[in-house]
Amino acid sequence: EMGEKDSCLLYAQQAYGLQGASSFSCQLNLALAYISVDSIKQAFVLLDQATPKTAEDHYSIFYMKSKAAMKAQDYITRASWLMLVSLPLVITR
Repeated sequence: EMGEKDSCLLYAQQAYGLQGASSFSCQLNLALAYISVDSIKQAFVLLDQATPKTAEDHYSIFYMKSKAAMKAQDYITRASWLMLVSLPLVITR
């Protein structure tokens, strides 16, 4: 029997297969599913191929990369992503 994380990955892969790269939310959901099953490299590949259109989309990618780095216990990469995410907040204040 499939576990909850495995079924999330399966459904995210199916949704991505139907909508593909044209759906940013499908890209993020599949990346999140990869992170949840410890397929960090696949998550990074997908996030690098993502097609953000707005500032919020870019922030979502940075956040997901930070989450993936944290899951992989790569704290240096996570810190660099967090600095990139918070930089616009510093500039605009």
